Amino acid sequence: DIGTVICPDEDVKIFLTASEAARVERRWQQLRAGGADTIKTRVLADLRERDQRDSARSSAPLVAAPDAFQLDTTGLDADQAFEAAVAHIESKRAARGS
Repeated sequence: DIGTVICPDEDVKIFLTASEAARVERRWQQLRAGGADTIKTRVLADLRERDQRDSARSSAPLVAAPDAFQLDTTGLDADQAFEAAVAHIESKRAARGS
């Protein structure tokens, strides 16, 4: 929705993705680190429900802009994902010659 509704005319758009398994593991670890006593099957159900709700909403549904760079973060940690995003932005900047 950021790249398609909020800032559709930006030169660089990045749409982050990750496998469902990676997203569940990350969320489960985050909840556990915060002291929550939860199980992965519940985290998976919540994630699927949110994904369905976000992608099916009538106002600004969650979809990648057609010109967005899709960055799959499945095998990346936060620093690696950031570095990949910066590298993409720098490559776009270099292609423009600025």
